[in-house]
Amino acid sequence: MIEHRLFLIRHGQTEDNLAERLTGQGDSSLTALGLEQAQANGRTLAQLIDLTACDFVASPLGRAIQTMEIVRRAADIHPTGYRTDDRLMECNFGAWHGKPWRDSKTYWKALRARQGNDAWHTAWPGGESRAEFFERVRGFLETLTRDTVVVSHGGTVRMIRGALLKLSNDDILAFAPPNAGIIEISRGRERMHGQ
Repeated sequence: MIEHRLFLIRHGQTEDNLAERLTGQGDSSLTALGLEQAQANGRTLAQLIDLTACDFVASPLGRAIQTMEIVRRAADIHPTGYRTDDRLMECNFGAWHGKPWRDSKTYWKALRARQGNDAWHTAWPGGESRAEFFERVRGFLETLTRDTVVVSHGGTVRMIRGALLKLSNDDILAFAPPNAGIIEISRGRERMHGQ
């Protein structure tokens, strides 16, 4: 069990979220609402913790970096005092990056059916499986040495939460992380802030 507290923040709403497109490891700009969500998360974070006692790590994708810098500004700390880690990127959806959600869900169901209905080990064409994604994220968690604020993506938050709370694969996949609010996980327990 990780001894440190983690504060998980999903990037603010993006244009792709609004248009219901699968962004994955592509990128999409924050909407006006997404900017407000990031600011609100920064103000909430400043009330929760001693910001000087934490590490700050973001996915290197633009929407996560933009959110991290807005969060830090809103928390009244220097916007660039963080690092990035590739292991926090969203799932690699291969050829499906940028496609409509509805089409990707239909395709995904058919692909899984052809491969034994295994949602955990079926890889996206040219991308990765959720099992590979989980291992990538778990590798990041093993490097943490103190309380950490993580800004990443819906899928990444799912995987971190699943690893830290020891959830089943089905429970990991069933959770839909919001663009607003902060998930705090400490010693196998979870709390939501600012939603």
